[in-house]
Amino acid sequence: MLKSKADETLPPQMAEMAHKTKTPFVQCITDVISPKNLYMGDKIVLIGDALAGFRPHTVASTSQAAFDVMSLVKWLDGEIDRGEFVKRVMEYARDVQAKGVRIGNRSQFETLEVKEYIEDRNMMSTPHKDIVFPEWTREGLDEI
Repeated sequence: MLKSKADETLPPQMAEMAHKTKTPFVQCITDVISPKNLYMGDKIVLIGDALAGFRPHTVASTSQAAFDVMSLVKWLDGEIDRGEFVKRVMEYARDVQAKGVRIGNRSQFETLEVKEYIEDRNMMSTPHKDIVFPEWTREGLDEI
C-alpha cells in the first residue's frame, strides 16, 4: 500500500526510491517554533533546535545552533544588548522555519523546473550577514 501511495503523492524520483526500498517507512515531519526565546526573567534561554525545529531539507539546524550560540555569547559579553539578541535569534528562526515549510510544500505538491529547486536550496546557503529578514519576522519581538 505504501508503495502505491508513493506513486500517487510523491515526485517521481521519490516514488522510485520508495519502490526500490525493501521496507519503506514514513517519517512524520513536524513544524515547531517557540513564540519566544527567553523565559522566567531570562533565566531560561532557548536556542538552536530547542527554539525552532527546522525541516531536514533546510539543512540549517547546525547553522542555527552556531549562530544562536555566537549571538548568546555576544549578549553575555555585553557586545549586544538583550533586544538585539532576541531580534537576531528570533528573526532567523522564524524566517528559516517558514522557508522550510514553503520549500517542503513546493517540492511535494508542485512541479517545478530544476532551476527553482536549486534556487530554494541556494537560499538556505546565504550568509547571515547578507540576509534581509522580512518585516513579519520582527512582529512582537519588543514584547519578549
